[in-house]
Amino acid sequence: MKILIVNNERIAESCLMAEKITQQLQTSGTEVITAEAYSAIRFDDDIDIIIVLGGDGTLIRVAHLYGACNIPIMGVNMGTVGFLSSIEVKEIEYSLDKLIRHEYSLDERMLLEIDIMQNNQLLNRYYSLNEVSFRSSRGRILSLEIKIAGQSHAMFRGDGIIIATPTGSTAYSLSAGGPVIDPLLEVLLLTPLAAYHLYRRPLVVDGGKDIWVYPQADGPAEISVDGQVKNELNENQYVIVRKAPHKVKLLRFNDESFFHTVNTKLWRNESD
Repeated sequence: MKILIVNNERIAESCLMAEKITQQLQTSGTEVITAEAYSAIRFDDDIDIIIVLGGDGTLIRVAHLYGACNIPIMGVNMGTVGFLSSIEVKEIEYSLDKLIRHEYSLDERMLLEIDIMQNNQLLNRYYSLNEVSFRSSRGRILSLEIKIAGQSHAMFRGDGIIIATPTGSTAYSLSAGGPVIDPLLEVLLLTPLAAYHLYRRPLVVDGGKDIWVYPQADGPAEISVDGQVKNELNENQYVIVRKAPHKVKLLRFNDESFFHTVNTKLWRNESD
């Protein structure tokens, strides 16, 4: 077995944890490679598992880099909430033993494929585990024409919109008033941001349908992918959002339901 350990160098404890995990795995005969999340990451085609040390943001960054490679990711929560993490730090020794014995399950999560287009030409393509959000670059009201499966749906006016995966329903979309969605579903969630019209409410769309977003002439719009990648949309550019052809695989070591995780981690975060 060959394992890549990616630690968040901005969290001092994660560097020490990377050394500890490396020693434990090497003792069992496992080959280990280490890398830092915000530096150049070495990639080998024969990596079997990626262990991520950090918060959800670190895991999302790794998912962006390796999501299409079909490599399972084991997240060790060293952040605040850790919705996406497989385990907490206190569970590391026990979980590594189970990892070596292949005693785990895989939780597959849907991704968004986000294409920035102009004159029917692809300019940029991004992948998102949580969401893509649209906002005005100048802090003004933004108008967005939305088409779903080729048919006009609505004109959104307000601060912007969020298009999220079920995984992302517990992130930015939740803060904006969107519902929590079971991650086993394959749907797209549209959540308005401070909608100008009060009847605009979150909308759940079948994952097999494309969503086309056309910014109107109110000023430049900016998209943000998982809060990590930003791109300003110029005049005559538009965005197509769809279900990606590949998924991210997250390791699991327990049988706790998604809803149990939501309750315990949301409560913990709000009580801190």
